[in-house]
Amino acid sequence: MEQQSAPPDAKGSVPPDDRGDLIGHRWFILLIIVMTGFVYWKAVTFDFVTYDDYELVYQNEAFISNPANIITAFETHAFTTHRTESAYYRPLLLTSYILDYQLWKLAPWGYHLVNLLIHMVASVCVYGVLFLLSRNTLIALACGMMFALHPVQTESVAWVAGRNDLLLGLMVVLSFFFYMLYRRSTGRVVYLICSVIVFVFSLFTKESAVFYVLIFPLYDYCFIVGRNERKSGPRYVIPYGLFGLAVMGYLAARTAAIGSLVGAEKLYGGIPLGKRLTEFPGIFAEHISLLVFPARLSVVHPLNQAFWLSEGWMWGAFAVPMLVLWFLVLAWRKNRLIFFGLAWLVLGLIPALDIFPVAVPILEHRLYLPMVGFAAAVVPAVVVSLTALRSQWFAAATLGFLLVLCGILSTLRLPVWRNSETMWTDAIQKAPTYSRSYFNLAGYYYEHQQYDRTINLMLKYLELNPQDKMGYDKLLQTYMAAGRYSDAARVSRSLIAFHPMDEKGYLETAGLFINADLPDSALAICAAGLADIPGSFLLHDLMGRIYVRLGNDTLAQSQFQAAIKINPTYGQGYFNLGVLSASRGDRSRAIGYIEDGLKYANLPNDLIPLLYRLYLDAKQTEKAKDLRRRYNF
Repeated sequence: MEQQSAPPDAKGSVPPDDRGDLIGHRWFILLIIVMTGFVYWKAVTFDFVTYDDYELVYQNEAFISNPANIITAFETHAFTTHRTESAYYRPLLLTSYILDYQLWKLAPWGYHLVNLLIHMVASVCVYGVLFLLSRNTLIALACGMMFALHPVQTESVAWVAGRNDLLLGLMVVLSFFFYMLYRRSTGRVVYLICSVIVFVFSLFTKESAVFYVLIFPLYDYCFIVGRNERKSGPRYVIPYGLFGLAVMGYLAARTAAIGSLVGAEKLYGGIPLGKRLTEFPGIFAEHISLLVFPARLSVVHPLNQAFWLSEGWMWGAFAVPMLVLWFLVLAWRKNRLIFFGLAWLVLGLIPALDIFPVAVPILEHRLYLPMVGFAAAVVPAVVVSLTALRSQWFAAATLGFLLVLCGILSTLRLPVWRNSETMWTDAIQKAPTYSRSYFNLAGYYYEHQQYDRTINLMLKYLELNPQDKMGYDKLLQTYMAAGRYSDAARVSRSLIAFHPMDEKGYLETAGLFINADLPDSALAICAAGLADIPGSFLLHDLMGRIYVRLGNDTLAQSQFQAAIKINPTYGQGYFNLGVLSASRGDRSRAIGYIEDGLKYANLPNDLIPLLYRLYLDAKQTEKAKDLRRRYNF
């Protein structure tokens, strides 16, 4: 194909009409698709992971299996079946899972395949956008390939729940593509209509699409509006008004669905704004570092371990946004395409910088769409600088090397997402003091009944996070599943310290000691519980049963009587006294206690034969016959 002209000059002048320009680019498009498939095809064989995949898909089968819930998805938040509230309004994501389920039920390969196909289409759209912007096939192809193959993209592509950013990227880029066609085709309204419709889809994919509404006037100012041309009038006001109406309609729908305009401030707004603003340069620098030097990729990026937020570098981080700002000013004077790419990147980073509260400030999948701006700035910069120094062939060779390097790094990174074990193991290696990774990996091993591994990980988690009651609950649950009752009882004693007035904790701990054949320890726990909760008739009752097991009927009787004294309507207490009296041969007292218990509770099945024999031995034959008729034995 004949090489097109160089990128736009500083004034941003472009040909007026680009219809049909993309015809004949099929070989470049095919190359992007083939290379993307070559790098990411293994993702189709991956499993769901314990990082939203199970909540959104696997455990959400009841919701996504019903096609009628496509409407419901627009009326609720993404985790509607698992959490009481959420700031995540993701109707198009849920809709995509519903459509997935109709095709391959809960087979992970189908969901991964759709992710890969969306990424392929998005990469092709990036190629189309950059060709219309640059009128240069080398720049367009390199940008499309960099967007497709950059290793930071592996998280969005290989993670089923990462589809949200894939859809956002596809919708925003496609909407912008239609908008460019509208501006460059002497105002064909059909392109504008398509652009607005697709932009609406992007809004219902993820709320960060709201920020990309500024891309359209930014494009006009950089490439369409001449220095002496009027910047107002219907041709400019009407499209902006349509996009503004789309945003307002989305915000209204979002507020109706989740009860608030933003929502994140309710869940993640605990950090003061002042602190978030002081951390903003460091978070910005961390995101830029992930794009420029993608060597520390991980599913977790804890703020307390971030390089640019460390004590020695936090103030130095201010230099990074200032440097980007300087490049913006320089690019505005020299090359509008580079300026536009940098502006796209900065715009895309704004919702990820924790200025607006987010759950986790640094996540790689949030860079999926900003990658368009990164590629649109870096690739033209390489071409312009190296072409001026040597030749366009040298620039092409340099870009080729960078793209091959991206492909290799992505291929090496991809297997980390094979399953939950590989993902969380990698996270632990990258951030060994981040406790949550140990908890999540332990959950994976627990589901696979690998209890020894689970216990070791939970012990490490509690070492890093000793005040988390949920961690002790999980460790207790694992000890129980493994049959290690004495260890479970020890953990349960630790749990009591969190809630010393919780009667249930004492009862459970004492029960665990009983299962571990440690009755003296169980009695000690009950005594400690009664010291904190003297009005617990259940603890008295449990102590009585332990004394029965130890053969001390006198102490057992006193405990059962104490339980009844505290709660005169406690039927089981009377039954226990009845059984105890029967074991001593005191038939009349046993009958009396059991009949008193019947006033407040149903007769347990195991006591029916005992009461029947007591009636017969006491010559109360009518009561015995009535009991036999009543319980049909």
